Amino acid sequence: MAYLAVAIGLLSPVASANLVDSPFGDLEVHLAAVVEAQNALLEGQFPLRVAPKLHDGARYPLFQFYGNFPYTAPALIALAGVGPYTAWKLFVIGMLTSGAFALFRCAHHATRNRAAAFLAGAVFMTSPYMLADLQQRFAYPELISFNVAPIALYFSDRAFARRRIRYVFASGIAWTFLALSHNVTFLYGALFIAASFVLRLAPTVRYVTRLAYVGAGFAWGLLLDAWHIVPQSSVVQYLAVTRSIVISPSDFTWLTPLATLFSPTNSPVPDIRLSTPGLGLQVGWPVLISVGVVIDALVRGVGSRRLRCGILPPLLLFGASFVLVWSPVDFWPRLPQIFHYVQFPYRLLIFSALWGAVLAAYALAVSFRRLTVGRAALGVIVLVLAAAPHLLAHRPLAPDALERVIRDADMSRSQAPELYQLAPDSISQIGGSAEALRPSATFIDREQSSLSTTKGYPIRFRLVAEENTVVVLPVFFYPGLLEVRDRGVGVEYLHLSRWLALHLAPGEHDVEVRFRGIAWANAVSSVAWVVTVFYFAAVLLWSALRVGSSPSRATS
Repeated sequence: MAYLAVAIGLLSPVASANLVDSPFGDLEVHLAAVVEAQNALLEGQFPLRVAPKLHDGARYPLFQFYGNFPYTAPALIALAGVGPYTAWKLFVIGMLTSGAFALFRCAHHATRNRAAAFLAGAVFMTSPYMLADLQQRFAYPELISFNVAPIALYFSDRAFARRRIRYVFASGIAWTFLALSHNVTFLYGALFIAASFVLRLAPTVRYVTRLAYVGAGFAWGLLLDAWHIVPQSSVVQYLAVTRSIVISPSDFTWLTPLATLFSPTNSPVPDIRLSTPGLGLQVGWPVLISVGVVIDALVRGVGSRRLRCGILPPLLLFGASFVLVWSPVDFWPRLPQIFHYVQFPYRLLIFSALWGAVLAAYALAVSFRRLTVGRAALGVIVLVLAAAPHLLAHRPLAPDALERVIRDADMSRSQAPELYQLAPDSISQIGGSAEALRPSATFIDREQSSLSTTKGYPIRFRLVAEENTVVVLPVFFYPGLLEVRDRGVGVEYLHLSRWLALHLAPGEHDVEVRFRGIAWANAVSSVAWVVTVFYFAAVLLWSALRVGSSPSRATS
């Protein structure tokens, strides 16, 4: 309940029923995406892939490539009858609470100190970068991934410690939600969390078995997410987002000098080139003090041997994340290109906050052997007061702003409507161009075909062709990811630039088009989800039967 109260307080700057201003209008963009997710659910999509209204109904697969979980979840809440803005706030509060609670469970398992772990959860949820994502950047999908990361860590840790199949399934679900939230956090989270177990290296069969359970959980997550990640991987080389990311993280290390990272206040970044007002990129002094305390404990041998042994892995991981954020030496060109996907090194403050909060629990445990939960609660109040300067006031927008977002679902302020289209310079690399068929067939361009196209799920196009015809439909082309049927029979499809094209023989045609993804990956995910649901249903049923069949205790 304490974490829930803190989460509600952190969201207080947007407590009004009216929309508030945000840098670049990002809050409006994210709410528009929630509305589009709700529209997709209402037309029968699940899982979500396509934004129904975006680009005039051209079936743009935004949710296949970006923010699937952060947009689907509040859209499901909105279906219960609450507005999308309220649903968004409820989901954010829930995720802030869940992330802090998972961090608490991780810290409690590590330190066996409930009060220290309780305070560590508050350190995590009030970390400066968490508040930057929440109130300054309005980086909503990243914020959700920020809070899923400790959940993935917790269930992976349980799989390692307890070697139970239920934790394999649970960690698989957590990894899936992390992958569905933000690719950068998933990539680096997988590396950091895997490293946390490798650093516990022990030359025993039991250790290898424990690692196998952790790996099985991650692998199960990939199976659950196959419907999402396999289509991404199949076309990523053709997307505009891939061609547009030519910048190096080295170009943005000026955002995170030591003076900024160590600042005790929400100091702005030291350059006027950044237009996000009040952006604070601090590690946070609760974490920095904790790092100093645990280093001192290791040097002087303070605390139990078990605590001191547990400190080293999170300390090393905090150090690694801190160095990546700070980047005092330009090592980025020496790293594989995939790691440049982070774009801005400051994004890795997520992991400085994660491991720093775990270190806060260790610091409290070695410093206060009899720390009570009541005193820890006072510490939470201090943390909330210290976080107050990060909670920026936002100018309320016009009363009809929310109504406009719901009506139009306009994401034009964002780059997202363009980034996941095929890049113009990549289309020539894809076979199956309809250009060569132009001279030998009747040609119907996209403007003409739009008049006979019924938009929705699926898109339908009807035509009686008197001769061989090439028709360009108002549907975005993605190689191998569309399902095109003519009178119920699957047909091959072509492209003209970024648009779907068909070569139709003479006769009557009733064409249906869906964004399907990849059939085998869909089947793998479906089977994995069915197995997961049936497993937990069986566990719940067995637990209920055991409770029901246990003899009642005699009362005196």
